[in-house]
Amino acid sequence: MKKNLKLVAAAATALGLLFGMSCRKTPAESLSTPTQYQTSWTKSALFAGLRPTPFKFTVDAGVQSVGYGPEGTKLVFYPNSFKDASGNTISSGKIDIELTEMYTPGSMIGNNAVTTCNGQLLRSGGQVKIIATQNGKEVFANKYGIGFKQPDASSNPMELFYSNNNSLDSTTVWEQPDTMRSVLDRMVLQTIADTTSKPGLPPSITHYYMFDSCTHFRWVNCDFFISNPAPKTSIYLQPSDTSFNYMNSAVFLVVVSERAVASTSYQWNTKKFVGNNFPEGQSIKLVFMGKIRDDHYYAEKVFDVSRDMTLPFTPVKSSEAEIKIKLAGF
Repeated sequence: MKKNLKLVAAAATALGLLFGMSCRKTPAESLSTPTQYQTSWTKSALFAGLRPTPFKFTVDAGVQSVGYGPEGTKLVFYPNSFKDASGNTISSGKIDIELTEMYTPGSMIGNNAVTTCNGQLLRSGGQVKIIATQNGKEVFANKYGIGFKQPDASSNPMELFYSNNNSLDSTTVWEQPDTMRSVLDRMVLQTIADTTSKPGLPPSITHYYMFDSCTHFRWVNCDFFISNPAPKTSIYLQPSDTSFNYMNSAVFLVVVSERAVASTSYQWNTKKFVGNNFPEGQSIKLVFMGKIRDDHYYAEKVFDVSRDMTLPFTPVKSSEAEIKIKLAGF
C-alpha cells in the first residue's frame, strides 16, 4: 500500500511539473523573433535621418492666437486650450509648440506613420505631430482648432483620428474616433475657403478641413475610411536578400491615388513581409527601406493586386539623401 502511495505521489509530482512547464509564460519577443535575430538595434535608427526637423514657434497661454505651419496647417489656440499634467488649465506664460506636418505618403513614411485604423485603410487629408511644452515640461490640450490645408475644395466627410504613440521604434497607427463627438465638434463637414494669412503677408484663399474642437496634441490625423467593394486579399513581399527582416527593415504599401499608407508584418518562417486586406485589382506602390550596419537600402515597385500574390523585389544600396528625394516624389 505504501509503495502504491509513493507511486501516486511521484506521478502527481511529475504531472504538476509538466503542467507548470506548459503554463509557464514565454516572452513575447521569443514568440515573434527567433533568438538568432534578436538584437539591441532599434527601428528608430532606420528613420532617424529621414524625419524632418519640427517647425517651432511660441504662443501665449490665456489668449486666443493663430499659428501656421510652413505647409499651411492652421492652429487656433483659445484662452483655455492648454492644461498641465494634473488637468489644470494654464492661463499665462509662454507655450512652445513643435509641429511636424505630413501631407504626402512620402512624408508619412519618413515619419513611420501610416493611414490605417483597426486594419482598415484611411484616405488622409493630412497628419500632424504636435508637442507643446512650458518651461521644458509637456502640456496637454483641453481643446483647440486645427485646419488641414487642401489643394482645392472637397465634400469628403473627414474625421479626426488620434494616436498616443510615444515610441520612435513603432509605427504610428490610428485609434477609432468617437463618431458622435466628431460630428458635434466639427466646424464644417467639408473644406472651407480661408482668406487669412500669416501677419505681414497679403490675404490669399486657402482651403482647409477645419475642426474647432481638437482635444489631443501628439499625433492628429484628418481622414475618412476608404470604401472599396472588391474582394480583399493578402500580399506576400519577398526581398531578394533574406538578410532583410523585421528587425532592420520596413515595408509600406501605398495607394497613391488615395494618399493611403499601410505597414506590413513579417513571417519569420517564410522570410516574407505581408500586407493584409487589400482590394484585388488595386494599384499599389511598394516602398521598402532597410539598414544593415551603416548602409541604407531602398526599393520601389508599382503593381496591381491579385489574389494571394507573391511579389519579389530587390533592395538597392542608397544614401539617406537619395531616399529623401524618392520619398518627396509622391
